[in-house]
Amino acid sequence: MRKKLVIGNWKMYKTISETASYMQRLKSMLNSGDLERANAVFCVPFTSIAAAVQSVGINGVFIGAQDMHHETEGPYTGEISAAMLMNAGARFVILGYSERRRDYGETFKDVNLKAAAALEAGLSPIICVGETLSDRDNFRTQQVLEYQTVTTLRKIPERYIKNVVIAYEPVWAIGTDRYASVAEASGAIMDIRSVIREMYGGRASEDVQMIYGGSVNAFNARNLLATPNIDGVFIGRASLNPVDFYNVLKCVKN
Repeated sequence: MRKKLVIGNWKMYKTISETASYMQRLKSMLNSGDLERANAVFCVPFTSIAAAVQSVGINGVFIGAQDMHHETEGPYTGEISAAMLMNAGARFVILGYSERRRDYGETFKDVNLKAAAALEAGLSPIICVGETLSDRDNFRTQQVLEYQTVTTLRKIPERYIKNVVIAYEPVWAIGTDRYASVAEASGAIMDIRSVIREMYGGRASEDVQMIYGGSVNAFNARNLLATPNIDGVFIGRASLNPVDFYNVLKCVKN
C-alpha cells in the first residue's frame, strides 16, 4: 500500500525566517511512526524553498513550489523554471491552481505545457482540477473534470504518469467553509481515474495519486484519508500553522 500524501499550500505567506521556525516547530512535534504511512509536502513561496529544504531534513517530508514556467530558460522576467526549482531542492510543484486560472488567465493548455516540463526535469506536478458551483448546479461536473484531465495530460508519455498527482479541488469549496462530502470527493476522483484509464490503461490509472482539497482540516480529513480511493489531502489555511498541519497528518496514523 502506497503512502498517503498530505500537501500544504502556503500561498503568499511566510518569510524565510518564518519558514525555518515553522519547520523547527514541526520537527519538535513529529513522533516515531507519524510518517510511516504518509508523506508530507509543503509548497512554499519561491524565496522559502531553500530554507525549507535546509530546515526540515526528515525522511518523508518534501518541499514543493507553487508554480513554474514551461520553458527551460529565456527572457521571461519574474518567472522560474523546473530546473531552477529542482536545484533549489523542490520535488513537487503545484500547477493550475484555481487562483492562477481565475486571476492570471492560466488555461489547462498552459498547465499541460508546464506538466510536461516539470516531469521532464524530475519534478512531480500536482495538477489541480475542479468544477465551479455553476458547473455542479448544472450537472456538468463529470464533463468538466474529463475535459480538464484530458487537456492537462495530453501527450504526456505513459512512463511519467506514475509521478503525477491530481488534486481534485472543487472551486466552490476553496477558501470557504464548504467542502465536498466523502462520497462526492470519492465519486469525482473515480471519474478522473476512469478518464486516465481510457487514456493510459488500468495500471497507469492506479499509479496516479489522487487527492482532495477544499477547506480541509483535522475535522474532515480523518474520513477523507480513511477512504481507499482518496490518496491524500491538499490543505490551504490549515497548513499555515504547524499544529493544525500536524493534526491532519496524525489522521493518517490514527
